[in-house]
Amino acid sequence: MKKEMRKGKYMLNSERAFRGRVTCKKKEGDLLGNHWFHTSSIRKAQQSIGMSFGIIFSILLIIFFLIIAFIAIKAFLGTKDCTQVGMFLDDLETEVTSTWSSQGGSITFKRSLPTKIDYVCFANLTQTSKGQNKDVFRQISYYKGTGATLFFYPKNAACKLPYKKIEHLDMEAITKEHNPYCIPVERGVVKIKIERDFTDRLVRVS
Repeated sequence: MKKEMRKGKYMLNSERAFRGRVTCKKKEGDLLGNHWFHTSSIRKAQQSIGMSFGIIFSILLIIFFLIIAFIAIKAFLGTKDCTQVGMFLDDLETEVTSTWSSQGGSITFKRSLPTKIDYVCFANLTQTSKGQNKDVFRQISYYKGTGATLFFYPKNAACKLPYKKIEHLDMEAITKEHNPYCIPVERGVVKIKIERDFTDRLVRVS
């Protein structure tokens, strides 16, 4: 009888010990599971933050390159405009001088100019304005002391070359009816007739 009681007590203690070990393992499993879940959440959060910073950085790089490209294109176009104005002035002066030194003749001078320029004007600023372009005369009269005979209008559209003194022009004849005498620039192209008769001393433009 005592042996059976001892045996039952021993089995009860063994069962309790087994249940305790199972409970401990379960708790350990729960702790490990919670730790894994927490670690996984942190990793996901870190990955999300990393991706967000990566996307933001990529967008900033794209914006930066677009700004640089815009500045480069603007500078290129500005250089192109300055080149056109400079070549126009040099070529026109050459053609006028050539016509003046020849036996006479007539040519059509055609060149490209920046589309921002509306007119190429010839003016005698030592005389009063007359004709249709009095507003233009008022603006270019700022250059009265330069001795210039050719002016671009608007004056701010000519790449800091708003005027030029062209020699051998018959300014009296050119500005007889209109002072200034303006020739329109159409779609970035201007056409100027340069002529001189055999008996003329100076060159006319129209």
